[in-house]
Amino acid sequence: MTTTTVLLLLLSVLIAGGVSFFQYFYKTKTNSKVYWLLAFLRFVAVFGLLILLINPILTRKSFETIKIPLPIVVDNSSSVIELKANESALDVYKKLTSNADLQDKFEVQSYQFSSELESSESYDFKGTQTRIDGVGKGLKSIHKSINHPTVIITDGNQTQGNDYIYSFDENKAVYPVVLGDTTAVLDLKISQLNVNKYAFLKNKFPVEVFVNYSGNKNVNATFSISQGNTVLSKQNVDFSNSQKSKVITVLLPAEKVGVQVFKATISSSEQEKKHV
Repeated sequence: MTTTTVLLLLLSVLIAGGVSFFQYFYKTKTNSKVYWLLAFLRFVAVFGLLILLINPILTRKSFETIKIPLPIVVDNSSSVIELKANESALDVYKKLTSNADLQDKFEVQSYQFSSELESSESYDFKGTQTRIDGVGKGLKSIHKSINHPTVIITDGNQTQGNDYIYSFDENKAVYPVVLGDTTAVLDLKISQLNVNKYAFLKNKFPVEVFVNYSGNKNVNATFSISQGNTVLSKQNVDFSNSQKSKVITVLLPAEKVGVQVFKATISSSEQEKKHV
């Protein structure tokens, strides 16, 4: 018990005693037991009321409903128009954002992405890149400690960035709405290239290249590394439905001083589908 509380209790005793004395004994010469009883009851009543006013504890409970965010992310790249899926994308977006059940349960948020993730409610499908991995990284920075689902409306044709599978948190559900033709098409790409920044003149330096293939039939491709119009290395690479990735190691000569630019190319006679 604090000193302030003790002082307030003593003050309450004095006030209650003063009120009882003034009402029943001040200018009254009687010494009746009834008066003493009434004075005691008055003292107890006043003292009790004053105690209630000392350090009162007021409790108020308020409830606030915080909805889980539901980001709805639309692919704003030009490939959606090339697939003639822009109207389908807008139709799906409008149905999701206007759904009463979703609005009642979630805080529906609208985003778009091409080269980067942006908050938006309008889409022109003029983006020049498709970075799906940027969606996962961007949402991580926006909702750092919130476990929320995500809806992505996209054609799935990533043209830039890292593997988007690893950019989303494992405990956060992602629901893709795939636009356009979902048929797997033939595609050859160089996914990663490793090389030392420096090399000694007249020595050879290693180049490590990771090449990936998507498709269902056997393909013979040609991998080459050139500098200007000179082809420094060229070799055939075979892919199949069971062998869809290769690691190629090449030794290149360091014949010039200064910064040198090399070009790595993977190609085949098969027709690939172009997209942006």
